[in-house]
Amino acid sequence: MPIGRDEQEGEHHSRHATHPDRGHRRPPARRPQHPNTPFLSQLADEGCSYDQAVAAFPALTRANAATPATGHHPGHTGILGNRVWPHELGHIDTADVADVRRFREVGAMPQATTAERLSRLGRSTVVIGNGSAGCTYLLNPGSDAGHGARIASVAPESEVYRSVPPRVMTGLEDLGPRPASDDEALERAVTAGVVSITTGDPDLLIFWSGQPDTAHHHTGLTSTVSTEAIRRVDQAVRTLHAAVLDTGRECNLILTADHGFCATIESLELTGTLDEIAGRAGLPPNGFVPTFNGGVIFGYFEPETALPLRANVVSQIVEQPWAGPVFCADAYCPADAFPLSLAVGATHRSHRT
Repeated sequence: MPIGRDEQEGEHHSRHATHPDRGHRRPPARRPQHPNTPFLSQLADEGCSYDQAVAAFPALTRANAATPATGHHPGHTGILGNRVWPHELGHIDTADVADVRRFREVGAMPQATTAERLSRLGRSTVVIGNGSAGCTYLLNPGSDAGHGARIASVAPESEVYRSVPPRVMTGLEDLGPRPASDDEALERAVTAGVVSITTGDPDLLIFWSGQPDTAHHHTGLTSTVSTEAIRRVDQAVRTLHAAVLDTGRECNLILTADHGFCATIESLELTGTLDEIAGRAGLPPNGFVPTFNGGVIFGYFEPETALPLRANVVSQIVEQPWAGPVFCADAYCPADAFPLSLAVGATHRSHRT
């Protein structure tokens, strides 16, 4: 949830855009307020909203952190998902800051982020996250070099604060110990956001909420826990928005989501099946490496694997009854699959295997 400060100072004023995307923009229209999200409903009424908001593909959390941070599709950043397999590193978990740094060292996410661009213009950015530390990092990796600040509610101690201005740090230290659970981290992150707004005067605040995603994953879409998480997010946005207006500044408030959700909470165990497919194609053991991302599977070949063998594996996967749309590198994409560049843009070198 980015909150940007306008150039002009003056009376309290706010402009809102909910679910920004290339979809159809709908002018403000009064509609019944949802009982769980009264403030978000109000923003949708008073601002503008989009009926066809679409996440970057693949619609996975960390892919949709790197994309808005850089303005580039996952095929350009190399951050295709939550778990990836660059050949030179092996399995990478993008929820882990150390893993993401290693991945960037071999060429992933080379683009300048919004925070870095603003820093070069003398502007300030604060990124606050209450989900995985890796996702918070992806929204502003330049904070390692002083390009804006990063505050992570859920992280190893060494990754909680990065490049935070001293006056903001003083206010954060007064908050006391961090919460013991991820669930309690939302309110702590909101408080950190208020402190950053009122003492740090950032030009851009990016607030990433791990809720209601965490509740949905653990308890399902319709559980009371999920309903309460949605209510808490509504209150979080209200609190942050009020903090900006209480300073007397103008702001542009943009709300968006990194992905949607479905009610399916189970996935098949396909490691053995994929090993059999690779073996039938003539690949050696571990010649095809699957990386599981919930309902999405990324498959990687060793770099020396011949293109016809790769195409054979892909064609066999397409024929499986459990397979949905299959995308593969353009160089060996058979007619019954989709070119990967169609979905993610030009493929980053770490995903050309």
